[in-house]
Amino acid sequence: MAADTGLRLNQLHGDWCVRATSFPMWLDGKRQRPSISYAPDRKGGCHGLIDTVRYDQAGRSRAIRGFDRPLDASNTRFVWRGSGWLFPFVSHWAIRDFNADAGCMFITFDRTLFTPAGCDLLVRNPAMDADTTRERLEAITARLHDVTAFGTPSILPG
Repeated sequence: MAADTGLRLNQLHGDWCVRATSFPMWLDGKRQRPSISYAPDRKGGCHGLIDTVRYDQAGRSRAIRGFDRPLDASNTRFVWRGSGWLFPFVSHWAIRDFNADAGCMFITFDRTLFTPAGCDLLVRNPAMDADTTRERLEAITARLHDVTAFGTPSILPG
């Protein structure tokens, strides 16, 4: 399903593994097993998502926390704001493709002062094999003609 038809925030709830990405932070080999957890919540009177990014680095589990505020009624475009010492930082991102049955979604994020524009294929099943991942990416990129502006996603080890 194209994400532009609209989503409910509770459809995003739960854990998502980054299975393919163009984001250098996940491709440099220093950080492994990136995942994102979303939990619907309210902050400052606004409905949104508590966003927790987890990964392993140097044998330790790390987390980056923030809040995603929807920018449209379809709940497909968001602005992320960091929590704690990351509060000054914001990032705009969008859900470009969502398939509840396949348990995957494709997101893009805009360039910031510290990060390039990029894209991620997020999946519910962390054991999704490389062939299935490649098929999903090919189908998504065939539908979304501007994806190359966000880099070419590479499949991460499963």
